[in-house]
Amino acid sequence: MPLSSNDSAAVCRRARELLTGGDFASPLVRTAGQVGEAVPVLHPDGGLHSWFVPITVDGRIAGFFQLLPDHTLLRYSTFQRHDDSLDGCPPAASWLDRDAILARLHEKKRPDETVGPLFLSYDQTPDRLAWAAVL
Repeated sequence: MPLSSNDSAAVCRRARELLTGGDFASPLVRTAGQVGEAVPVLHPDGGLHSWFVPITVDGRIAGFFQLLPDHTLLRYSTFQRHDDSLDGCPPAASWLDRDAILARLHEKKRPDETVGPLFLSYDQTPDRLAWAAVL
């Protein structure tokens, strides 16, 4: 079943509810955090496993929600080391800019390889998110 922008919008609404109504994130992130675009996390076979929803503050990923297809919270994860600081939080582009991710992939591929479409998946278990492409 193809994913629609309605699916993504509903997932973002749910993440926004969790961010503002829960105790998942630090006060800094609950106050200043922006819910980013929901990205489908695909099984290696291509089916939808979950949704990755980044929470950014000042161009950094402070944390993210991972929601199941029915919008049940799978987890919230933070990159913050201290509640009042974004030190150590990665630049959002390093996780979310598909062009930058593809450029890194092209640097590492062999000359005889071609790169298929980029998608978010996981490495062995769903808590190890990774961008993937078929070479």
